[in-house]
Order: sequence, then C-alpha cells, then structure tokens
Amino acid sequence: MRSRILTALLLVAACDVFAESNSKLVRVLNDGQAAFGTFVRDKTEAEARAFARNPGLDFLFYDMERGEFDVATLTTFLAALREGGSAPSVIVRIPPIHGDPEAAQTRTEALIEASADGVAFPHIMSASEAATAASWIDAKTDRMWPGNPDGDFVSFVMIEDPDVVPQSRQITAARGISIFSPGPGSLRGAYDGDMDKVRMAVETVLSACKASSVPCANTASSADIEAKVDAGFRLMIAMGEGTLELGRKAAGR
Repeated sequence: MRSRILTALLLVAACDVFAESNSKLVRVLNDGQAAFGTFVRDKTEAEARAFARNPGLDFLFYDMERGEFDVATLTTFLAALREGGSAPSVIVRIPPIHGDPEAAQTRTEALIEASADGVAFPHIMSASEAATAASWIDAKTDRMWPGNPDGDFVSFVMIEDPDVVPQSRQITAARGISIFSPGPGSLRGAYDGDMDKVRMAVETVLSACKASSVPCANTASSADIEAKVDAGFRLMIAMGEGTLELGRKAAGR
C-alpha cells in the first residue's frame, strides 16, 4: 500500500515538472512577478557564459533588427548560454514586418528552428500586423505562451510610432501576443526629443496593456526602474550598473 502511494506521489511530482514551462521568463510571468533582463551587446560565447552565471537575469534581449541576420552567431551564443542547464530566456528582435513581410516570416521561422525563446517585432503598425506575427508563430510551433499555458516561446510586439500609439488598445487586444512594449528610444526620436510626449505615449501603451491584461515591457535605468516597477511594467530591460539589483529589490525578488 505504502509503495503504491509513493509511486502515485512521484507521478504527480513528475507531472508538475513536465507541466512547468522550460522558459525562465514564462515561469516568472506565470508566477505573477516582474521579470528582469538586459541587452546582449557582444554576442560572444564569453558574454553568454557570463549571463548564465547571473541568477538575477530572467531574459536577454538580442538585437537582429539592424545589420546581418546572423543565425549562426545566435546559435553559438545560445549553446554557450545553456551549457549549464538553466539559463535566461532569449528574445530576438528582427527588422519591422512592414518593410518585407515575407522576409519577416522567414526570419521568425528561422529563430524558432534555432531554439530562440521569443521574437520581438518592432514598429508594429496595426492590430492586423500584430495578429499576423502571432499567426506565423502558431503555424510553426504550438509552444507560444499564453495561448499554450505551458508554452516556452513568446511574441513581443513593439509600439514605436506616434501615429500608431492611439491604436494601442486595439493592438494590445490582438489575439495571441505574449508581451507588448512601447519603444522609448524610437519614440524619443520620432517626437524630436520631446520627453513629455514620449512619457504620454509610454503611459498610453502601458494603460492599454493593463486593459488587455497582458504584460508590458520597458527599458529602465537605475534612476527610474523602481518607479517603473511601481507603475506596473512586468518586464524591465535593465541598463547600467546596479539597475538589475534595484529593480529586483523593488519587485520583492
């Protein structure tokens, strides 16, 4: 009898393990916590291993929007990052969809095949475009969270243009998207450095995310990360020394 009970308990435990997402980022979001990451700068194996040794990182933001779309370097980076097992999730940004939709779809599929943990789509222009991005992922894999609650892949949509900001409510309601984000750098350039307009745009996107009950991401420095945690941003891309630690403390992590 005791043997049967022990076997049953072990099976339940095993089911719990298998049900848990393989993505560190998704696990944090599923727990209702704020997630913290940083930009990948050098894209080297040495940098990947350094990131892997930092337990405070939930995700990395890997930029392939500009320059060569180099999947080989990404693959090498991911292999080094994951040598020890548990590692931060890696979200890869590609060029905008509207520039070349066919190429964007091909890039999205290539990143899924390369075992990235997510794709970031910059300069999304409409809810329809966001839904199209999600449909490409769904056609390639059933791993996208939160459509699959146990999924380990995320879609990350960026609202970065002044004429698109008023559409934030419609865009954040698009089916299937995991995460949304205002692009403060692009918005700053688009508004000619008018920071009041940038702040209003960022607040509009954050409000839309809250209305649609989807996580909202933003960059953060040591000067503002605590305020952004308090404001309700769920993902922070930390910039500058000490920022990650300040954010995690503010979030109670």
